[in-house]
Amino acid sequence: MLDRNGATTREVGKLVDHGGAAVNTYDRSPAMAVAPNGRIGMLWYRSLYDAGNYNENVYFTVLDSTGEIVYGPLNLTDNTGWSPGGTPDAPLFYSPRIAATDDNRYVLVWEKRYSPTPGNPIYDVYYAVRDPQGDPIQAIAQFTTDTPGWDNSYEYPASAPLRGGLALLAFNRTGSGGETYYGVMNSNGSIVKGPTNLTNDGSSVRDWDYLDAVQLSDGRIIVAWITRSEDLPKTSIRYAILDPAYNLVAGPTTLSHPSAGETDRYPSVTADSLGHAVLTWTDSWWSHLYYALLDSAGNEVTSPMIFRTPGLSRYGTLRIITSYQGHGNTTYSRLELYLPLILKDD
Repeated sequence: MLDRNGATTREVGKLVDHGGAAVNTYDRSPAMAVAPNGRIGMLWYRSLYDAGNYNENVYFTVLDSTGEIVYGPLNLTDNTGWSPGGTPDAPLFYSPRIAATDDNRYVLVWEKRYSPTPGNPIYDVYYAVRDPQGDPIQAIAQFTTDTPGWDNSYEYPASAPLRGGLALLAFNRTGSGGETYYGVMNSNGSIVKGPTNLTNDGSSVRDWDYLDAVQLSDGRIIVAWITRSEDLPKTSIRYAILDPAYNLVAGPTTLSHPSAGETDRYPSVTADSLGHAVLTWTDSWWSHLYYALLDSAGNEVTSPMIFRTPGLSRYGTLRIITSYQGHGNTTYSRLELYLPLILKDD
């Protein structure tokens, strides 16, 4: 953990120690969110491997502002099935995401995959809500309703806190060409806006994964992801703007930079205090970092540009690898303190 000036306040240490595990154990895709009270929620999934079989579960823990564990780690999903041996329909879990609401609750989101019959998988987005002590507010619930096969497949969720104790969920429906969806829930776990198609352009544009979202200072919301259209044979960044009532008001719009070649990837979006959205991303070769600034109407204030290149080493070109989960950039703010100067006559 670092303080506001970048100085280390807590050295790197293990959250969980698997040194005594009986089987190969891997904790993957950690996602973190800080609540206004300073407590930190963390979500990830754990994979166990044993003799060609595997078991997966989603875990959750709460840390205080110094990094001490105050709750968990807790196995949320309690999956005991092993696949493929013994339990052919044992679920898999991916893309854990977490949003800390402004009333100090954690909205937990992930993707669950399983096959009730061979060759007919089901991909759905699930969620739960926990309080600052880690206690349940909303039990695990299903947000989407897939059908067996490949027609829908709801995958790659993202989450973002919204004002008023709300959270946005965004995800892809990868069947039928791929489209981006979103919804809104409150911190009690009640659905405020159910799954809604954000793109509505069918198979002519394939909207994929790596979603990220943030609420801007004026209340509007930006959602970003990667896309590939039929007339543009490359992966680009795409975004859309919602108003504070969660209605689409701008986009979807595509961003790209010619230096990215065939692939813009891994967008991260944050907000400043002036109603802007700040986007950064890289490409699949990690050869550059890109930046763009948008206003809340979705207009480009600063068009896509390269702001960092990795350079060379004696072994060849270096790479800059960023988060795949939207954690590539965040807002940095400073508190300025001004003291009055008092002059005395004498």
